[in-house]
Amino acid sequence: MKKISRKQFLLAGSGALAGLAAIKYATRDRDINVEYPEVKENAVNLSKNGQSVTIIGGGLSGLMAGCELLDRGFHVTILEKNATLGGRLRSWRDKDFGSPGKGDWKGHNIEHGTHIVFPFYRNFREFLRRHGLTLRNRTVNYPGAAISFAYPNGIIDDRTASKAIAPFHAEAALKDMKYASKEDNDNFGIHQIMKLLSFDPSNEEEVRYLDSISVKEWMNSVGIPDGIVKAFMDPLMDMATFLPADKTHALYLHRMIGSMFGAWQDLYGVQFFQDSTNDSIIQPMADYIAAKGGKIFFDAEVEHINTKNNKVTEVVTKPLKSGQYICPVCGEVHDVMPERCRRCSYSGKNFIVRSAAEPANFRSDHFLLGVDIPSARELLLKPSLNLSERYEKFKDRPTSSIVVVYLWYPRKPSVKGEKINWEDHFGDRECLMTTDFPYLGTTLNLTYLKPETFAGYDADIIETQIAKVERVEGMTDEQIADKIDEDLRNLIPGLPKYIDVRIMKWDNFSAFTIGSEAQCPEMDTAYDNFHLLGDFITAKHNCFLMEKVTVNVRRAVNKLLEQINQQEGKMKILPSETPNFLVNFWRSVESVKA
Repeated sequence: MKKISRKQFLLAGSGALAGLAAIKYATRDRDINVEYPEVKENAVNLSKNGQSVTIIGGGLSGLMAGCELLDRGFHVTILEKNATLGGRLRSWRDKDFGSPGKGDWKGHNIEHGTHIVFPFYRNFREFLRRHGLTLRNRTVNYPGAAISFAYPNGIIDDRTASKAIAPFHAEAALKDMKYASKEDNDNFGIHQIMKLLSFDPSNEEEVRYLDSISVKEWMNSVGIPDGIVKAFMDPLMDMATFLPADKTHALYLHRMIGSMFGAWQDLYGVQFFQDSTNDSIIQPMADYIAAKGGKIFFDAEVEHINTKNNKVTEVVTKPLKSGQYICPVCGEVHDVMPERCRRCSYSGKNFIVRSAAEPANFRSDHFLLGVDIPSARELLLKPSLNLSERYEKFKDRPTSSIVVVYLWYPRKPSVKGEKINWEDHFGDRECLMTTDFPYLGTTLNLTYLKPETFAGYDADIIETQIAKVERVEGMTDEQIADKIDEDLRNLIPGLPKYIDVRIMKWDNFSAFTIGSEAQCPEMDTAYDNFHLLGDFITAKHNCFLMEKVTVNVRRAVNKLLEQINQQEGKMKILPSETPNFLVNFWRSVESVKA
């Protein structure tokens, strides 16, 4: 492979830069590179247009679509099959975990897993702005660590970035990894970093190619050593996709890197929700929908979708039997009161006893399906829809599984020179990505990240994600907790004994395995008034996860407006990356292939 220096790269683009850079950067800060972008044309409050929409699913997709459509004059009905809203952003209260609170205390907030909001989630952040919602204050601790890695035997590697012109600012974050050999670090240079930035999201051939090859295979093909893959990419992919680099398709890596490397701030501005996802975004959206006249029905699992003349005419919910017990976390139905949920392992005492209910029919002008992959498969492949051929590939679309572990460690007095509590080894670091531990995955200190819930306790509440779920199959909660505790003691030998544990198992996250992009369905179905939402459908927009959900909601809203010939209220979709002319120029002259 031909190597290229900074000087050669800058000389190659200097002529074009002179003509266009001023235009690009004159508008960047005002329009995009702010914490909460403002798009005035998206802020509308239109009168009723006489059109109705039924949305199946009360997760992020369904609730966000409900908010946007109500603002544009639609009558909105949301059907949620569980007793609570939120989908994969669902959170709940647990009064039995750890130490109890005081006064009118509702319980500790527990979630599927802590959710990251990247700086380049610009459409998601614009939605937050319009609804008066904010994230935890952004701390840009330059020139400190942008991200931190933890490795066995106590190794911590803080990765920084410089304020050099992008993409050269990223070299510091990728060079001289502590867990890689000197030889591997010496063989990883700026020319390979430029290869990481050569993906053109609008190039369908490159999309197909990167979907067909793993992160590890692609990195090896461009000369990036295995030591760099293990030290940097394995923990990054474990955090983002719950899969190692040899199982994740290279397309995901390039979508992420392409979004993160437009400006140095993109590496430093990672944020989290203020506290629980329910309090931070789910309940505020539900309240907004109710205030605008929208309706939300719970325990409303769709069983039949009826059609006529290439249109969906109505959906019919399942009848409910009395005396069944519903898991408040994942919605699994049990005929007898369980000690723990058979699907997600929830073991709280507040399983919901539901009453009997007859099937209900919901008729609308339009229907949107905003559910996870397992639920979407079940509905789209119903014989009555006659869509089995259309979704032949989607029926095999994989999902990722993960085990989330909460451990409550009471703090002990610190002793100089000893590692007893989290801060003795990790200081004020909130989140660490890991590799080469038997069980320990991405690990966070919720005492720092969720101060409204946990800061009042003299304890470290540790969350870790076990992506290697097959290693804990058949284990009890205590056995899983002991395995995680053993890995943590490799880093903090003097940890006190944990006093409590919560373990949740999830099987419905979108997977980014090799070939999975080709299995993604389109937004449109065979029925004119029936469209799909979510992060697993295709979008010709460089984005993923919550940002992709937001982008696809806006695409669906615009599609419905076009169908009824309503011009007012059309939504603007922002780029989900910082515009950078040097990066765009490089994409135009270099191929992502070796």
